[in-house]
Amino acid sequence: MTRFNQSGREEFITKELLDEVMSSDHLGAKAFKTMKDEVKVRGELEIDLIHADSGELHDRVIVDNLVVTIGRRIMRSMLAGLAGGPVIISTPGGPVTITAMSEIYITRMNWGIAGHDPGTPTQPLPGTPDPSDDDLYTVLPVAPGHSGKAVVTSYPTTESIRFTASLLTTEANGYGISEEGLWTDEVPHDLMFAHTTFGLLTKSASFTFEFRHTILF
Repeated sequence: MTRFNQSGREEFITKELLDEVMSSDHLGAKAFKTMKDEVKVRGELEIDLIHADSGELHDRVIVDNLVVTIGRRIMRSMLAGLAGGPVIISTPGGPVTITAMSEIYITRMNWGIAGHDPGTPTQPLPGTPDPSDDDLYTVLPVAPGHSGKAVVTSYPTTESIRFTASLLTTEANGYGISEEGLWTDEVPHDLMFAHTTFGLLTKSASFTFEFRHTILF
């Protein structure tokens, strides 16, 4: 088992974001007023390397999760609701208008190849991921590509939610996987909720890679 402990990866909904919601007319703003100034959001990504022939576990990598700034704004919008009308989420590409909550549900996972340290490939790229990230650094250039794969959602505890997807024995072979992201649907908004980087894992037909991304509250 391998674990990358990245300091400072527990992310927060800041007081500024709470103040923005509390000044709105959206349903749920009143509930925000009773909350603490900071709401802790944390989690982790588990990656199982599973032998294709036997189905046995070969290795497990565990790495801290980062809910990026856009992801925290998505959470804020979910709590505030749409009773006061459409919600606008600021993104690096410009404002995004949410007209239905289903537009910001997490539905996809995708993978990239530039989350590792080139000098020490077994380690994540220093200083990553960053809260300002809105895309993978280099998306996997073969299928499933940017579209990624649909996630299976589960609730392992009363205070967590898990999103699971796999790269099968026929997928991404020959590529070094070193980053993962959770996303909303490509249409209409294509927003990244969380980003994780880790040491290089070379995909081959000998293994299925199962990714379990858990968010804890």
